[in-house]
Amino acid sequence: MLTNQFPGVHVKEIPSGARPIASISTSNTVFIDVFKRGPMDKAVRLTSMADFETIFGGVWSKSEASYAIQQYFLNGGNVAFVIRVGADGAGDGSEPLTAASATIKKAGDPTTDALSIEAKTPGAAGNNIFYGLIPVDGETKYHLLVRQYDGALVVAEEVYDNISYATKSGVDAANASSRLVTLDAVGNNSANREPEPSTSAIDLTAVTDATDRLNALVALGKSDLTALAGGQPDPQLVKATRAGAELSITAKEFGSWGNSIYVATAEHASGTEYDLLVRLYSGSKVIAEELYQGISNTDDPTNPAMAENIVNGASTLVSVEVHAAGIPTIGSFTPENLLDGTTQPAQPNSMEVLGNGDDGLVPFIGDWSLNIANAIQGSNAARTGMNALEDIVPDVFNLMCIPVASLMDESDAKSVYEAAEKFCRDRFAFLLLDPSVDATKEDVYDWFQGMGSAASRNAAGYFPRLSFSDPLAGGAPRTVGPSGMVAGMMARIDASRGVWKSTAGTETRFGGGAPGQLLTDLEQEPLNRLGVNVLRSFPVYGNIIWGARTMVGADDLADEYKYVAVRRTAIFIQQSLQRGLKWTVFEGNDERLWGQIRMNVKAFMQGLHRQGAFQGTIADDAYLVKCDSETTTQADIDLGIVNILVAFAPLKPAEFVVLNFKQLTKLPE
Repeated sequence: MLTNQFPGVHVKEIPSGARPIASISTSNTVFIDVFKRGPMDKAVRLTSMADFETIFGGVWSKSEASYAIQQYFLNGGNVAFVIRVGADGAGDGSEPLTAASATIKKAGDPTTDALSIEAKTPGAAGNNIFYGLIPVDGETKYHLLVRQYDGALVVAEEVYDNISYATKSGVDAANASSRLVTLDAVGNNSANREPEPSTSAIDLTAVTDATDRLNALVALGKSDLTALAGGQPDPQLVKATRAGAELSITAKEFGSWGNSIYVATAEHASGTEYDLLVRLYSGSKVIAEELYQGISNTDDPTNPAMAENIVNGASTLVSVEVHAAGIPTIGSFTPENLLDGTTQPAQPNSMEVLGNGDDGLVPFIGDWSLNIANAIQGSNAARTGMNALEDIVPDVFNLMCIPVASLMDESDAKSVYEAAEKFCRDRFAFLLLDPSVDATKEDVYDWFQGMGSAASRNAAGYFPRLSFSDPLAGGAPRTVGPSGMVAGMMARIDASRGVWKSTAGTETRFGGGAPGQLLTDLEQEPLNRLGVNVLRSFPVYGNIIWGARTMVGADDLADEYKYVAVRRTAIFIQQSLQRGLKWTVFEGNDERLWGQIRMNVKAFMQGLHRQGAFQGTIADDAYLVKCDSETTTQADIDLGIVNILVAFAPLKPAEFVVLNFKQLTKLPE
């Protein structure tokens, strides 16, 4: 309070009570998956595809989300939070990674190999692959049955009939289509390639017809088949390393990417210092290089020139550990020729490669589905998985995409999506669901509804998957869930039109892929009425999003949050007000506070109304803000509660545009 102590004009500033409420972001998107490299269980903020390539290694064939992130930035995405998760198999990482296999001898000759069978992917999971083989009577052919078991349950089966051992073409054809095994006709000529039958459960003298033999083979049980063996171990999440007597060098992050790191040292003439060169290769191309000069040969941790003190704080590729004083000898280099080092071990001046790095469980390797599902859900106490988002404060996220769930078993996908929906709902965010990898227009609705509580007003599902040419597979076709593309398009529409504009229609022409299945109007109709948003391809307009409903958007549900834009607008207003009114906590709970709240909230809502966020041409028709003695009674005041009522008239999409035509008939005069 100003105290007047002398005659004159005195100035007193009076607070206006204006505390503008800022709009929060609406399209910051979270992606959770396995990635080629990058920090584990940490939400990293990215603003471009270049950031993703630098930190997480870019697009990777084993990562669904890496392709989705590419789609996100391509179609308008601005900010992404990327969380890398991983899971181990059953081994300890010390065993060499080998594939389960079996060798079949020549018929009647136990000393000659005729055919080898090897699991398509290395690891102990291949030990659950069984095979059965019988000849086709009177022909140079055989039938082959391959099964993968989970206990007594058959989880995959492949049947190859009439494979010729006279030529290798049949083996090549089987290899081209098999997802379980690779065959190799070992013998040099047809006489040495006739395989011995692998089962005695079928009496080949009694069953001679080729079709009957095939049926008998398929009818065999697990105990009648032969198992592949020797797969060791299940994949481990291991860092690539190079162990040395003086110095150990380890990749900074987990994964097989570290197996492309090469290192070399060069001793100084003084004999007390050396240089260390670290390179990351992609094929024969150097994509990252680090040079550390003047490293002391000491093992004294207090010496600033010790290897650990120089390298570990600066390197983005490796960390080192000093075991003993001395100069490590990695390659034959002088400081002058160190940068000319090659990666060819046969040459004297060659760098040495780190090794044994492994990616752990990734899609379709071992028991990946359950383990990756658990890794994504993570632990709140340890801030792992999606819980790593707790550490991004004061940033917020608005959308979440988990494309790898579309590859999981339905039960695992359900657990992931239900946990994600609960996480998003508690934090004013929206979840985008992907269809399963093999979903069709007949069963995609069942897939989405099978996601349990994730099929809510805080989530939306899109169909079909996007099809594109995969540059990592020589341009072969590949599909990815559309959530990344949809999130990018939401960011684009939010920036140009506002979050209240539905992300659908002719403005949503997207790139980077095309709908994997083309639907007609009549094929889309039942999906739309059930709340499944469809991606369509139209002449002139191209590939566009042609649906705008939440997972409770089915007509029969009549939910007030039927449309995605309405729900996202409500979430946007709720979070903006929740963050913008924190100053009210512990203020005096009376009419002065209520008036300030009304003034600031009305100013915020009026700003949205001017931008076209609500129905109605005047404020009274567009929104309502009420905070007074009617909303906050004396009982509420005694309990320390302020009740604020905010209502708005949402701008709903013109989903069905009806043209009414009438022919005018001129009456006779």
